[in-house]
Amino acid sequence: MNNPFARAKTSKSFALSQINTLLGRAQAAALVLTGAEALIHAFGQTQYLDSFWFYAAVALFVTTVLGVQVSQWFFNSGNTWLLIHALLIIVMLLGWRFQVYDVAVLPAKYEPWIWWTLGMAGLSAVLSFAILPAIAYVAGLPIFWAFLRMSEWGGAASWTMAWQEAAYTFLVSGTFGAVILLLRSQASKADLASELSAKASGDQARVDAIERERYRIDSLMHDKVFTTLILASQAKSVEDENIVTGLAQEAIQAINRAGNDSSTEHDSLSVSSYFLSLEESISQAFSSVKVVLASGSDFGVPADVASAIAEATLQAVQNSVQHAGPASLERSVRLKAHHDGFKIVIVDNGKGFRVSRVAKDRLGVRLSIISKVEQVGGRVFIDSRIGEGTNVIIDWHQDA
Repeated sequence: MNNPFARAKTSKSFALSQINTLLGRAQAAALVLTGAEALIHAFGQTQYLDSFWFYAAVALFVTTVLGVQVSQWFFNSGNTWLLIHALLIIVMLLGWRFQVYDVAVLPAKYEPWIWWTLGMAGLSAVLSFAILPAIAYVAGLPIFWAFLRMSEWGGAASWTMAWQEAAYTFLVSGTFGAVILLLRSQASKADLASELSAKASGDQARVDAIERERYRIDSLMHDKVFTTLILASQAKSVEDENIVTGLAQEAIQAINRAGNDSSTEHDSLSVSSYFLSLEESISQAFSSVKVVLASGSDFGVPADVASAIAEATLQAVQNSVQHAGPASLERSVRLKAHHDGFKIVIVDNGKGFRVSRVAKDRLGVRLSIISKVEQVGGRVFIDSRIGEGTNVIIDWHQDA
């Protein structure tokens, strides 16, 4: 299960990935606004501050804010820049005394410009740190600020004023941080439920197919024995009796083989039974998806292959339902068997996506579809174009 309280891993799963992306971009947008406000106050205090340390701090701050914008809006490349932002504000707090070149020139009720950066720094920590460091940061940052405000370099504020500001900082970071963790927790639960649902549907398809296969074999055995008995009752010559004897021996041998193979009964199932069960599972889980079955051959499919590809197929259908667009879109699954394997094609005419931008650790595509199929010797091809739709092709061969 994804841990919503651990360091965020972009694109680790569907819902959690979307939440992380939205939160990262919201933080980036807020940083532009609060950063602009902080810089306005900063340049209004240049006469009180050491030029070298002041401009060095401003340059680092602006670079970090720009790094957050680029990483969140254009590359969606994780939370490294948010982590850097959180750490930079701590460094600036600890090194604030170097910016103030003479405490004697500070005006009454002086407020260091770094004050306007604290709330966003706490949220950057929540977004990029693991749970314990994030809690320590959100709790420790206001304490650092209170002691700085009461010092001569921070304006020598009163004890009451300093701790009021500290409490305000903690409330802002703590409240919004709790909302972030709650959203991540709910997204993680949704991902887990989705994963379990896909797995359960895949397992059900495998069980149904095995039951269908057992029924088919039982029917064949029944027909063979029943035919032999009918012919035996009608035998009127030695030649007829010889024919019946041969059929009886074949029936006995078939029964013995079935008994001897009982331990491996679940090791394989016919592709026709598999397709029928997969069709039923897709129809039950996604009633709006059309399933086209064109089984042109029949052969045994290993149970582990059947289970893995059923899960991958159901996951691909679920991806389409969740992300391709509204339910009114055309979605279909085509099941086609050939002489040495089969092909499953999941098609929709939705909004599509850029395959090259799918993260390597994305649960819904690379792990739950591609990896599952490749582990059982199959291949996955994804053809998707923005605004035109997506085709996911799962191909498996017996000799793969």
